[in-house]
Amino acid sequence: MIRFFLLGSVLLLVFASCFSQTADLTILFENIRSDSGTLKIGIFDDARAFKNKKDPVVGVKCSPKKPVTRFVARDLKPGKYAVAVFHDENSDDTLNFRAMGVPIEGIGFSGNVKKRIRPPGFALASFRLEKDTTIAIKMIYGKKKKPEK
Repeated sequence: MIRFFLLGSVLLLVFASCFSQTADLTILFENIRSDSGTLKIGIFDDARAFKNKKDPVVGVKCSPKKPVTRFVARDLKPGKYAVAVFHDENSDDTLNFRAMGVPIEGIGFSGNVKKRIRPPGFALASFRLEKDTTIAIKMIYGKKKKPEK
């Protein structure tokens, strides 16, 4: 009787572990312009959260290292995700813009969606995470403001 109980317990643990698997997401941020400031990274699993850049599954700051910065998000549940990042070069906690709303500081999205008038939606930037995965995001920078005379 005890053997059956132990065998059942072991099988239950093995069965449960099959459904609780997680994956690591390694992100390579390419084309980093400078080592100054911070990268502000948001990993989202929801279209509304991604659109509003609120409530990411993972929201972190890390130090940039040019030309490529590597970040690993560990133990994510399998599913659909999208990543948004901006390089806060002057460390003012704000994405700075030029006239007409053009960002000065670097931005990037999973899927490497090209420059557009608006940030991409979740459908364009999302990808499936089922196992440990590496993605690359190429940072896009606007021209810096010219110094005032």
